[in-house]
Amino acid sequence: MKWLVGITPCGSISFVSAGYSGSTTDDEICKHCGFYGMLQRCDAVIADRGFTEFATLRDLGCELIIPALSQTMGKGHGTERAGMTVDENIRTYHIAQVRIHIERMMRLIKGGWHCFDAPLTIQMIPLFGH
Repeated sequence: MKWLVGITPCGSISFVSAGYSGSTTDDEICKHCGFYGMLQRCDAVIADRGFTEFATLRDLGCELIIPALSQTMGKGHGTERAGMTVDENIRTYHIAQVRIHIERMMRLIKGGWHCFDAPLTIQMIPLFGH
């Protein structure tokens, strides 16, 4: 099962989607879970390199932030280069300051709160949405 979890810059959970099967792409979940309806003009969304819904966020008046390391250091994707510019280093540093809270909350959800320690049974599927 997969969920889309929205986390604020200070580390609070602001959105949790219904559950989707593991084969559902992140883009599909974003389109169908109601996340876009929660966004307001000028909101910023941090995502990894695999996120492709640039146009949707632009149309909503939101900013998509993809850390420079995600953009430039992926192996085999034709985007490698030797290093980052000074501006990219500064921007990456500021993004990392926010992202650390996001990563900390994801660790809590996945392991610290023991939400997913036991296997899900078929009877539990209706509880998770899709």
